[in-house]
Amino acid sequence: MVHPIRVSCLLLLQFMATSSSFGGMSKDLADCTAADRPTSAAACTRVMESGRLPRNQFYIGYYNRGWSYYNDGENDKALTDFNEAVKHNPSFPESYYSRAVIRDALGERASSLLDLDRYLELKGGSGIARINRALLFRKQGEPDRALAELQALANSSRVSHKAAVLRGHCFCPTWASSPRPAMRLETRSRRLGTTLRPTMHVL
Repeated sequence: MVHPIRVSCLLLLQFMATSSSFGGMSKDLADCTAADRPTSAAACTRVMESGRLPRNQFYIGYYNRGWSYYNDGENDKALTDFNEAVKHNPSFPESYYSRAVIRDALGERASSLLDLDRYLELKGGSGIARINRALLFRKQGEPDRALAELQALANSSRVSHKAAVLRGHCFCPTWASSPRPAMRLETRSRRLGTTLRPTMHVL
Protein backbone atom coordinates (compact mmCIF):
# COMPACT_ATOMS: atom_id res chain seq x y z
CA MET A 1 0.00 0.00 0.00
CA VAL A 2 1.31 3.42 -0.95
CA HIS A 3 1.65 6.07 1.74
CA PRO A 4 2.05 9.25 -0.30
CA ILE A 5 0.82 12.05 1.97
CA ARG A 6 3.21 14.96 2.14
CA VAL A 7 4.02 16.24 5.60
CA SER A 8 2.86 19.77 4.68
CA CYS A 9 -0.61 18.49 3.76
CA LEU A 10 -0.85 16.34 6.84
CA LEU A 11 0.11 19.17 9.17
CA LEU A 12 -2.32 21.55 7.50
CA LEU A 13 -5.24 19.16 7.81
CA GLN A 14 -4.27 18.38 11.40
CA PHE A 15 -4.38 22.12 12.08
CA MET A 16 -7.82 22.30 10.50
CA ALA A 17 -8.99 19.44 12.71
CA THR A 18 -8.27 21.54 15.79
CA SER A 19 -10.14 24.52 14.37
CA SER A 20 -13.67 25.22 15.58
CA SER A 21 -14.83 25.44 11.97
CA PHE A 22 -14.03 21.74 11.58
CA GLY A 23 -15.69 20.60 14.76
CA GLY A 24 -17.19 17.12 14.41
CA MET A 25 -15.13 16.30 11.33
CA SER A 26 -11.96 15.02 13.00
CA LYS A 27 -12.58 11.43 11.84
CA ASP A 28 -13.14 12.50 8.24
CA LEU A 29 -9.97 14.61 8.32
CA ALA A 30 -7.99 11.71 9.75
CA ASP A 31 -9.37 9.29 7.15
CA CYS A 32 -8.76 11.73 4.31
CA THR A 33 -5.11 12.27 5.23
CA ALA A 34 -4.52 8.53 5.63
CA ALA A 35 -5.48 7.84 1.98
CA ASP A 36 -5.09 4.08 2.46
CA ARG A 37 -8.29 3.34 4.37
CA PRO A 38 -11.48 2.02 2.75
CA THR A 39 -13.22 5.16 3.98
CA SER A 40 -10.59 7.65 2.79
CA ALA A 41 -12.10 8.71 -0.54
CA ALA A 42 -15.58 9.24 0.93
CA ALA A 43 -14.05 11.16 3.84
CA CYS A 44 -12.20 13.51 1.49
CA THR A 45 -15.41 14.06 -0.44
CA ARG A 46 -17.30 14.99 2.73
CA VAL A 47 -14.53 17.40 3.78
CA MET A 48 -14.61 19.16 0.41
CA GLU A 49 -18.41 19.28 0.32
CA SER A 50 -18.73 20.49 3.91
CA GLY A 51 -18.38 24.14 3.00
CA ARG A 52 -15.70 24.47 5.67
CA LEU A 53 -12.62 23.88 3.55
CA PRO A 54 -11.29 27.12 2.03
CA ARG A 55 -11.25 27.05 -1.77
CA ASN A 56 -7.51 27.67 -1.81
CA GLN A 57 -7.04 24.38 0.09
CA PHE A 58 -9.16 22.19 -2.19
CA TYR A 59 -6.05 20.89 -3.93
CA ILE A 60 -5.17 19.04 -0.71
CA GLY A 61 -8.51 17.25 -0.71
CA TYR A 62 -8.18 16.28 -4.37
CA TYR A 63 -4.57 15.22 -3.85
CA ASN A 64 -5.39 12.96 -0.89
CA ARG A 65 -8.51 11.54 -2.52
CA GLY A 66 -6.52 10.86 -5.68
CA TRP A 67 -4.12 8.67 -3.73
CA SER A 68 -7.04 6.93 -2.05
CA TYR A 69 -8.45 6.08 -5.49
CA TYR A 70 -5.01 4.93 -6.63
CA ASN A 71 -4.67 2.63 -3.62
CA ASP A 72 -8.08 1.17 -4.49
CA GLY A 73 -6.99 0.55 -8.08
CA GLU A 74 -9.28 3.25 -9.52
CA ASN A 75 -6.68 4.94 -11.71
CA ASP A 76 -9.14 6.87 -13.88
CA LYS A 77 -10.69 8.52 -10.82
CA ALA A 78 -7.22 9.15 -9.40
CA LEU A 79 -6.16 10.88 -12.61
CA THR A 80 -9.25 13.09 -12.52
CA ASP A 81 -8.47 14.17 -8.96
CA PHE A 82 -4.79 14.87 -9.65
CA ASN A 83 -5.90 16.97 -12.63
CA GLU A 84 -8.11 18.94 -10.23
CA ALA A 85 -5.28 19.25 -7.71
CA VAL A 86 -3.06 20.76 -10.43
CA LYS A 87 -5.89 23.07 -11.53
CA HIS A 88 -6.49 24.36 -7.99
CA ASN A 89 -2.79 24.80 -7.18
CA PRO A 90 -0.40 24.68 -10.17
CA SER A 91 2.55 25.39 -7.86
CA PHE A 92 2.21 22.23 -5.74
CA PRO A 93 4.90 19.92 -7.21
CA GLU A 94 3.70 16.67 -5.65
CA SER A 95 0.51 16.79 -7.70
CA TYR A 96 2.57 16.57 -10.89
CA TYR A 97 4.65 13.72 -9.52
CA SER A 98 1.52 11.85 -8.43
CA ARG A 99 -0.10 12.38 -11.82
CA ALA A 100 3.07 11.07 -13.48
CA VAL A 101 2.75 7.83 -11.50
CA ILE A 102 -0.90 7.46 -12.53
CA ARG A 103 -0.23 8.29 -16.17
CA ASP A 104 2.53 5.71 -16.26
CA ALA A 105 0.14 3.12 -14.80
CA LEU A 106 -2.35 4.03 -17.57
CA GLY A 107 0.33 3.72 -20.26
CA GLU A 108 0.48 7.46 -20.93
CA ARG A 109 4.26 7.64 -20.83
CA ALA A 110 4.81 10.82 -22.84
CA SER A 111 2.42 12.71 -20.54
CA SER A 112 4.06 11.11 -17.52
CA LEU A 113 7.45 12.43 -18.64
CA LEU A 114 6.01 15.94 -19.02
CA ASP A 115 4.68 15.79 -15.47
CA LEU A 116 8.04 14.65 -14.14
CA ASP A 117 9.70 17.53 -16.00
CA ARG A 118 7.28 19.99 -14.39
CA TYR A 119 7.86 18.41 -10.98
CA LEU A 120 11.62 18.85 -11.36
CA GLU A 121 11.14 22.47 -12.44
CA LEU A 122 9.16 23.22 -9.29
CA LYS A 123 10.97 20.98 -6.83
CA GLY A 124 14.55 21.05 -8.03
CA GLY A 125 16.88 18.07 -8.06
CA SER A 126 15.29 14.75 -7.18
CA GLY A 127 17.13 11.48 -7.62
CA ILE A 128 13.98 9.37 -7.58
CA ALA A 129 12.25 11.58 -10.16
CA ARG A 130 15.29 11.30 -12.42
CA ILE A 131 15.30 7.53 -11.96
CA ASN A 132 11.64 7.44 -12.97
CA ARG A 133 12.43 9.48 -16.08
CA ALA A 134 15.04 6.89 -16.99
CA LEU A 135 12.59 4.05 -16.44
CA LEU A 136 10.05 5.77 -18.70
CA PHE A 137 12.66 6.22 -21.41
CA ARG A 138 13.44 2.51 -21.11
CA LYS A 139 9.75 1.59 -21.42
CA GLN A 140 9.55 3.73 -24.56
CA GLY A 141 12.40 1.76 -26.11
CA GLU A 142 15.00 4.51 -25.63
CA PRO A 143 17.75 2.80 -23.60
CA ASP A 144 20.37 5.37 -24.61
CA ARG A 145 18.32 8.22 -23.17
CA ALA A 146 17.65 6.15 -20.05
CA LEU A 147 21.34 5.46 -19.58
CA ALA A 148 22.23 9.11 -20.23
CA GLU A 149 19.73 10.22 -17.56
CA LEU A 150 21.22 7.83 -15.02
CA GLN A 151 24.79 8.73 -15.95
CA ALA A 152 24.05 12.45 -15.53
CA LEU A 153 22.65 11.78 -12.08
CA ALA A 154 25.61 9.59 -11.16
CA ASN A 155 28.01 12.35 -12.22
CA SER A 156 26.18 15.11 -10.33
CA SER A 157 27.33 16.46 -7.01
CA ARG A 158 23.95 15.72 -5.41
CA VAL A 159 23.68 11.96 -5.45
CA SER A 160 21.62 10.97 -2.45
CA HIS A 161 20.11 7.99 -4.27
CA LYS A 162 23.19 6.02 -5.30
CA ALA A 163 21.39 2.75 -4.71
CA ALA A 164 18.54 3.86 -6.97
CA VAL A 165 21.02 4.86 -9.67
CA LEU A 166 22.64 1.44 -9.55
CA ARG A 167 19.24 -0.21 -9.63
CA GLY A 168 18.28 1.85 -12.64
CA HIS A 169 21.45 0.89 -14.51
CA CYS A 170 20.49 -2.76 -14.16
CA PHE A 171 17.26 -2.19 -16.07
CA CYS A 172 18.88 -0.63 -19.13
CA PRO A 173 18.92 -3.11 -22.04
CA THR A 174 22.39 -1.76 -22.86
CA TRP A 175 23.71 -3.77 -19.95
CA ALA A 176 22.31 -7.02 -21.32
CA SER A 177 25.30 -7.25 -23.67
CA SER A 178 27.66 -6.64 -20.75
CA PRO A 179 26.58 -9.15 -18.09
CA ARG A 180 29.61 -8.76 -15.83
CA PRO A 181 29.12 -5.04 -15.10
CA ALA A 182 25.42 -5.65 -14.67
CA MET A 183 26.07 -8.45 -12.20
CA ARG A 184 28.45 -6.25 -10.23
CA LEU A 185 25.86 -3.49 -10.06
CA GLU A 186 23.14 -5.92 -9.01
CA THR A 187 25.34 -7.40 -6.28
CA ARG A 188 26.18 -3.94 -4.98
CA SER A 189 22.54 -2.92 -5.09
CA ARG A 190 21.57 -5.93 -3.00
CA ARG A 191 24.26 -5.11 -0.47
CA LEU A 192 22.74 -1.65 -0.20
CA GLY A 193 19.37 -3.23 0.52
CA THR A 194 17.58 -2.22 -2.66
CA THR A 195 14.82 -4.06 -4.50
CA LEU A 196 15.30 -4.54 -8.22
CA ARG A 197 12.06 -3.92 -10.08
CA PRO A 198 11.34 -1.78 -13.16
CA THR A 199 8.43 0.23 -11.79
CA MET A 200 7.77 3.87 -11.06
CA HIS A 201 8.98 4.76 -7.59
CA VAL A 202 6.68 6.77 -5.37
CA LEU A 203 8.26 9.58 -3.39
